[in-house]
Amino acid sequence: MQTVDKAFAVTADLNLWFKVRANDTLMLSDVPSIISGRWVYFRDQWNFFKQQLTDKIFTYQNPAVLEQHIEDMDRFIMSQKTSPVANPFSSSDILTKYYAVFDVIEINSIPVSQEENKVIEQELTRVNKFTKTDFLQMKVIFRQARDEYSDQVGGTDATYNTIYDRSPVPELTTMSISDINVMYILHESIQTIDYVLSNIYSLETTAVDPFALAKTNANNPEIEIGSYSSGVMTRMIYGESLQSLANRTLGSPDKWIDIAIANGLKAPYIDEEGSQIPLVSTASKNIINVAGTDANGDTNINKFYINQVLYIQSDTETFQDQRTVQSIREIDISGEIIIELSGEQDLEKYTLSDNAYVRVFEPNTINSGFYILIPSSEPLSNDTKQDVPFFLRSSAEDIRQCKVDLLLTDDNDIAFTPSSDLQMQYGLDNAAQAIKLKLEVSQGSLKRHSSFGLVNVTGAKTTQIAAAKEALTQSITDQISVDPRFERIEQLNVQYVNSEQYANTVLVQLQVRLAGSSTVVPITFSVTL
Repeated sequence: MQTVDKAFAVTADLNLWFKVRANDTLMLSDVPSIISGRWVYFRDQWNFFKQQLTDKIFTYQNPAVLEQHIEDMDRFIMSQKTSPVANPFSSSDILTKYYAVFDVIEINSIPVSQEENKVIEQELTRVNKFTKTDFLQMKVIFRQARDEYSDQVGGTDATYNTIYDRSPVPELTTMSISDINVMYILHESIQTIDYVLSNIYSLETTAVDPFALAKTNANNPEIEIGSYSSGVMTRMIYGESLQSLANRTLGSPDKWIDIAIANGLKAPYIDEEGSQIPLVSTASKNIINVAGTDANGDTNINKFYINQVLYIQSDTETFQDQRTVQSIREIDISGEIIIELSGEQDLEKYTLSDNAYVRVFEPNTINSGFYILIPSSEPLSNDTKQDVPFFLRSSAEDIRQCKVDLLLTDDNDIAFTPSSDLQMQYGLDNAAQAIKLKLEVSQGSLKRHSSFGLVNVTGAKTTQIAAAKEALTQSITDQISVDPRFERIEQLNVQYVNSEQYANTVLVQLQVRLAGSSTVVPITFSVTL
């Protein structure tokens, strides 16, 4: 499966890119080009490695994958003793088969030659130059590898193939646990790419100083553009022009060009109405279909772009649904456009009978529905401000200590007020919500906050119960201790139960004392192994 091998090599690039930006510890999986020279070292040190790897199972982001790859690697090394190959690590699929093993071995924990150090430095330099185009290409590779692999192990989905107009490759084998693990890793990589693309403007390799383009964009070589150090976000007033906005926020209507350049705006600069494009079929999951041309015969494909914010509406939905474009594909024969959007896969409510449509706006324009950056010459303060919201100023100290966050629903969606505004959560309820999030999120699932969340012990065998309980206890303690809202854990009981009511389950009873208060928050939950 050459496509899958290629995808795992790209996974190494993606992980290395994150680690370069975060200055994290490098693993062997991050620089697969040096793995081929590691066979003799692995063969001779395997018993030592195996024990270390086993100890890391419950701290790995997917314990079942690591456990499976350790077992596979053990069988592989044993087989080489009876049927030796000069260098079995030279095979192109070695990273795919044992990815999790290489993903938990730190490069600085093994002896590295001068030549290997040179290779590592070259790789760091290469990935640090990744651009938006590179990430889009990665996503194509991941999706193709995941889909083809699924086809070959009998996991193809007829509905999916119809939506994406693809023909499945022939089935070769029956699906196994190992196959599911491979597809899981590939799907996780696709979600990671979506995260990167949704934050594309934070990439150093794609960021452009807007004021360096002032003279070009303004088409006036003599124009004076101010030098700005920071900015504040605000909303325009409906019907307001850039000149009136500049006069209101910067004290001069002539500074409208500063705002335009800071936000990458181009003529017509403001688009309040946008274009209404009807769907040509009922939406499915997070996929919408629109025609290739509009009523005037103009093409629609140029009205959409990756990371574009648009609205979905219909005659029966009270509030418009704001989404971000994740991918765009045009069908060659019909010209129909298939668009994948961010957010929940619940767009079936937008039907043709209800006149469902999307509203898009001219590229590089702004309107009163979105925030706009007002540049400022004042430098950003290094002081962290902990201003107490007005509605908490008369509250007790322990209530103020609990901070204010967005209110989440039981499904961890953002909650809205009846007027479609964001709902806030504070006080004891917010403390309970914070603990709930810490214990529901799987540690390692947030790429930029890899230490947040509870360690994943799902898949532990009965012989590993003690290690699983210890890992859970330490993980819970770590999550509570780093949050200033909580003073300490009053009680923590982690108990393994295997009964008719709770089969192969760990029950956790937790009591957490709030900072500066005698209030204790009780939490009880279970983890199925």
